[in-house]
Amino acid sequence: ISAALSLVVAQRLARKNCQNCLVPDDSATPEALKYIGFTEEELQTFQPRKGGGCAACEGSGYKGRQGIYEVLRVTPQVEEAILKQAQAPEILEAARYDNFLTMQEVGRDYIRDGVLCLEEFTRVLVVS
Repeated sequence: ISAALSLVVAQRLARKNCQNCLVPDDSATPEALKYIGFTEEELQTFQPRKGGGCAACEGSGYKGRQGIYEVLRVTPQVEEAILKQAQAPEILEAARYDNFLTMQEVGRDYIRDGVLCLEEFTRVLVVS
């Protein structure tokens, strides 16, 4: 497989916060944000937001969609891990050499930037 594979892509589609009516997201408690991977230091640097509902989004708080992508390039390090029949954690470690980001990491960036709210992140990316 490692010789034939060059790229693996996974994606999810999430509803974007309406940028016209952003309000602080009071449901995004520090405990909930830590649960999805934010550190205590990161929580000090941003205020989670959500769409409050307005005429532009017809009161829903959402307007448009945002793709959340995970792109794994099969680099020499990843290929070597596959050939050694490494488990997922070892392959992930090899992928990190090429700045690989998981969908959860990309989604957290979108929460930090106000593109997604915690509820939408959880709906799309958290497996119960």
